[in-house]
Amino acid sequence: MNDIILSGLLNLFALFGALAGIDKERAARLIAAYLDQHFGVRRRETYLGLYRDLTDLYEMSPDLDKDKIIESVCEGLRKNIESSEQSLLLLRFMEFSAINREGFLKQEDLFYKVAAHFNVTGEELMHFKAFVLDGETDRVRSF
Repeated sequence: MNDIILSGLLNLFALFGALAGIDKERAARLIAAYLDQHFGVRRRETYLGLYRDLTDLYEMSPDLDKDKIIESVCEGLRKNIESSEQSLLLLRFMEFSAINREGFLKQEDLFYKVAAHFNVTGEELMHFKAFVLDGETDRVRSF
């Protein structure tokens, strides 16, 4: 995964974390594990620093327009990844965000906005949500 894609994903993680009020240290540990598990990132500390800086920015600036942030991040990502990868990135974002189920449900509009920018259908988004929250649909089974 290249730096632009990973930076965009961390930007979305940080925005969600700030809006959902996730504990920064817990989130940093989870992100470190997530980066190792899913991406095999070598410069983990660099990316953790970026995540912390972005989270601080979003927490200290509640007036920031989250819609513009999402639009900017998604537009940058769309230029660098194919549509199938955009869907996977949205799923990864939702998967990470589901660590805080309550925050996930309160900030659900973030996922709809990212999905709209990535041209992910409402039906696909429903399946993604069921998958990350251990729900069921006609295509997702819970175990």
